[in-house]
Amino acid sequence: MITVVFAALFASVSASADTGTPCIDEAEVCTGGIAVPDGIPTCVVNSAVALPSGCDLEMPDKRLTILPSASITVAHDALIEVLELDMRSRVGDAGPAVLSADCGGESCGEVVINVGGAATFVQTDFAGRVSGATEGTSLRVVADGALTLVDEINVSGRGPNGVSGNAFFEAPDIHAYNAIKANGKVSGGSGTPAGGGTAGTITLHATNSIQLSNQAEIEANGQSAGRVQLLAAGDITILSNSVISARMGDPDACPDGCASGTVLIDGGLHLTANGDIDVSRGATSTGHGGAIWMRSSQKTTVGDTAQFHLGGGTEGASGTLRMDANDLEFSGTVHGALNLLDPQHGAVISFASKTDLLLTSTSNIDAGGDGDDGGHIELFSNNSLLVGGTLDAGSSSNSTLTLHSRYDSLVLGADISVADGPSVEATEDNNALIMDGCMIVFGPTTKVTTKKSIHGIARGLTASPTLVAWAGPGWSAVLPVESPSVLFESPSDDLFPTELQKTQWFGDYGAEFAWAANSSIQGCGSGANSDFDGDFEAWDRLGSGTAYSDCNDYDEGVYSDGGIEVADDGIDSNCHCVEPVDLEHAYAGFLYRRDQSIPAGCDNDVTTAPDTGEVAPETGAPPVDSGTPDATATDSGIIVGSAGRSDTVVRGCACAHGSASTGAWLGIGALFGLALRRRRGPVA
Repeated sequence: MITVVFAALFASVSASADTGTPCIDEAEVCTGGIAVPDGIPTCVVNSAVALPSGCDLEMPDKRLTILPSASITVAHDALIEVLELDMRSRVGDAGPAVLSADCGGESCGEVVINVGGAATFVQTDFAGRVSGATEGTSLRVVADGALTLVDEINVSGRGPNGVSGNAFFEAPDIHAYNAIKANGKVSGGSGTPAGGGTAGTITLHATNSIQLSNQAEIEANGQSAGRVQLLAAGDITILSNSVISARMGDPDACPDGCASGTVLIDGGLHLTANGDIDVSRGATSTGHGGAIWMRSSQKTTVGDTAQFHLGGGTEGASGTLRMDANDLEFSGTVHGALNLLDPQHGAVISFASKTDLLLTSTSNIDAGGDGDDGGHIELFSNNSLLVGGTLDAGSSSNSTLTLHSRYDSLVLGADISVADGPSVEATEDNNALIMDGCMIVFGPTTKVTTKKSIHGIARGLTASPTLVAWAGPGWSAVLPVESPSVLFESPSDDLFPTELQKTQWFGDYGAEFAWAANSSIQGCGSGANSDFDGDFEAWDRLGSGTAYSDCNDYDEGVYSDGGIEVADDGIDSNCHCVEPVDLEHAYAGFLYRRDQSIPAGCDNDVTTAPDTGEVAPETGAPPVDSGTPDATATDSGIIVGSAGRSDTVVRGCACAHGSASTGAWLGIGALFGLALRRRRGPVA
């Protein structure tokens, strides 16, 4: 029977190019014979098999099973097509099945594996070390069934000048249990990034779901750091103890400040993250942190075991963290500094939710902004914004924290520090903390420390003009607020608490506390909450399509097809910037680091400079666009104000429409561990 099946398989190992090297016979591939255990013809490999250069392995109607301690070694640009792929894990003393690439001291290019059904990969070694090459071999896998990644998959380069291959996996569902490595060189890991070489790109693309187990490690580390992409139309789940890293190292290789890599996690539905994501710089003090962008169309939940590492060098900038979701709950920790070494420029952290945004009491966000430039923390919600835990934007004088609930309550229960360093001179201007909501609620655990001013706007509801827009803890505990100047505004005096309540909440607040009615401030419900600046275009972070084309919804002078470009103002006014490549506009994608400005080509429509014949010197530094989407600029316009414009609060603009949500009140108990009573009438 086996002989008959081999005859039927004749020419399944075919020559893909006329190399003069004869391809091996099917019997030399299926060394364990042909089995039919469940009605599917199965080619069994039970020994070491080498596929010669120029030969493909095409068995689209058969399962390929590689037994423990057996292996297949491929050569240049090989193609493998099978119905199913079953690589077996170790059994007793027998090691796992191995798939490797060996091209005699050089990369094998790209190996493509197409699977008509399910596939299981165990040890897959395409690293340069297999043949002594400096470059790894790329791997591209497309499976029509579930894809399980069990053991280490390595496409790394070798040595200080190594170049990694890329690893691409596509399937309906992907489950990664172990390590996927695309490091510049083989050594190095999530704890100690590879000190040399150019890292590659790792992509997991699922038409349904992706899950990283608590043993998964995905690495793209190197002197030039790489990129990690988890893209799913369904859910993405990252379990605790898993690690994703795109770090850079080698202190002597980046005199001009190399940047760590990028991590894009795009869950089409729900996104759950409980592991570590590390884009901090390595050993070099001049290195910059990388960029992390996480988004989902439904809910994003970040657990209390999640850790985000953004730290840059003492002569560099920390990285960026952006989250966009329909509903966002964050309980994790953000490290804007690495090993307590303050970066020269702090991190930029920006969260936006189409509905509710909750930072629980276990959340801890530290922008690490204690150097020349402080950090920026920006939290935006269309509905309720509940802020617990700890928020530290950095002690530098230009650190900022912006909290904005567009159509519900802003509930504070956090320990907030911003611009509070010993070298900061106390001033009554320069807002360090900006709060904007329909109602602002101070919980008993609220604490604010800054040497700059605080500006709060409680807009009230247009549909409920008698609803007092401010609320305190409700008992005698005085809220500790340390600031040289506090300005709280509402559209009318009727929205303010009584003088007694003000004293109960803030003690003998005195002249540094000002409560001012400002009729130019519109109440919530007077306009579209997706178009805050009233330029008739909705913010692109809140939706998609041509109606959501505004790249900065806090500046009415910035909108698609209408903004007036002014050279050198650091603003992409018409949201049309396509430089660097892969940026939809200057503010799209990842946030820019504190040390970056938007590309010069974004400043006006005429971007072609006269050709002087001069060639720019090669610095060895990576381009500004370190990935897709990119990291964004200082004062990017995502937050109130942008480079070249000094406005810090938008007055007289629409806040929202529709009926008020009660989501904030439902979550206060979870945030503070107590219940607060909503006021429904004016306070006498």
